[in-house]
Amino acid sequence: MPFPLEQWVSKKPDEIFLYTEERSYRFAEFLKKIFSYAYFFDSLKHPYLRVMFVAEPTIELLAAVIAVWRVNGCVLILPSSLTHWELEIILSRYSANCIITDEHAFHHYTVLQQKNTYLFSEMLNRKCEGILSSFQLDQMPYSPCLMILTSGTTGTPKLVKHSWTALMNHAEMSACHLQLSANDCWLLSLPLHHIGGIASVFKSFYRGLSLAWGLPFSTHLTINRLETAPITRLSMVPTMLQDLTNEYPSFWEKRFTSILLGGGYIPKQLVEQDQRVLATYGLSEAGSQVTTVPPNSALSLRRTCGLPLPKVTIQIRDEKQEVLNPNQEGEIWIQTPAMALGYESNEIETQLTFQGEWLRTNDIGYVDEQGALTIVSRISDRIVTGGKKVDAREVEMVLLNFPDVQEVAIVPVPSKRWGFEVGAAVVLKGVIENPQQQIENYLRKQLSSYKIPKQWLFLSNLPKLTNGKLDKSTIVSMFEGKRGSSV
Repeated sequence: MPFPLEQWVSKKPDEIFLYTEERSYRFAEFLKKIFSYAYFFDSLKHPYLRVMFVAEPTIELLAAVIAVWRVNGCVLILPSSLTHWELEIILSRYSANCIITDEHAFHHYTVLQQKNTYLFSEMLNRKCEGILSSFQLDQMPYSPCLMILTSGTTGTPKLVKHSWTALMNHAEMSACHLQLSANDCWLLSLPLHHIGGIASVFKSFYRGLSLAWGLPFSTHLTINRLETAPITRLSMVPTMLQDLTNEYPSFWEKRFTSILLGGGYIPKQLVEQDQRVLATYGLSEAGSQVTTVPPNSALSLRRTCGLPLPKVTIQIRDEKQEVLNPNQEGEIWIQTPAMALGYESNEIETQLTFQGEWLRTNDIGYVDEQGALTIVSRISDRIVTGGKKVDAREVEMVLLNFPDVQEVAIVPVPSKRWGFEVGAAVVLKGVIENPQQQIENYLRKQLSSYKIPKQWLFLSNLPKLTNGKLDKSTIVSMFEGKRGSSV
């Protein structure tokens, strides 16, 4: 089959593919931009092209990434906020034969200064033309076309390998579940190195919908894009939507069809405030969405993580991997046509997570009689303190119900006596007297004593990763640097 964008160009060349602040690109125009990069990549003559991008999010980055797929290559997109150490680790795992970067990253990371590194300007200055290789990724179901750096809040990140077939399968299932049409316009507000950002691009490949550029995310840019582009669909993580609604209460007056909301704990008030907020559960290893609240659902269903996408099967299993009945909590296992191929250069983790046709999530939840999924916690979020298990998510949910708490992160803080202590990093809505004492008095009425945090940090904001999720590793480091906070 032809490359998807080429198919859409043949059907609607003059319709808008991408809205930006400066201008709009028609399908035919943007395909021409893609081809300018595709000729360069094709001229490298690599039997298997593996490209790593380290750059700020720009329109040129999007075009170059798509160009790699057009010539049957594999892409790894990295944020330009990585430490030197993190980048060196990734380079050792992903053997890129071509590195694309911008001026800032090139001079910031000395490890990028090698012979197979090119700046965007260099690619366009090289005159490359001719006939492109035929598109064949759709015929290579076991060949990766995308590597995603997992966005876990703790632990060493892994590179998730995705095939073109799996990503297109996900786009089809998502489009069906969300009732997408070619008349929709999706705001790109999740970064391209995040599976949610890439999934939005593939929705356009599959359904022919337009995209609106909203990167890097800011509340001001999002409001501007909603006012200047015909956006009907958005995807965000909870902290992004909270920031947006706090700064722009009139946000809910904007005309759009739905907001896909996932990637962390979702406060009840967000889903209860507007029926267009569709909670979703997903993960990088499953192509993004696994379950999503269908449009126009009743409030009872909107309070869950929704129903499985078409062709997705969910099982809840106990510690012996026996399948549990509805409303029984256990580990979530997934079967999906969008499942990744495994982890790059990590066979042990691949075998632990990808077990035959099933994907083991390490998430705890339950399915009700309707088939709706509710997430309870992550196995990795459980803190063992003095031999007792504390569910970090449970403590976070209780703390968020305290009137003066705006944001909170519960983390394990190393302790010689207890192994770990429960640490709470809190952002308050305003100034209150003796906040720690007030909150502890409140928690004593809600939680067992061993679940109440022993370590406290009161911050103006919580550190976050580039995809908007909480950076719990950094929060743990902040506690370790401030032992005097112990209660």
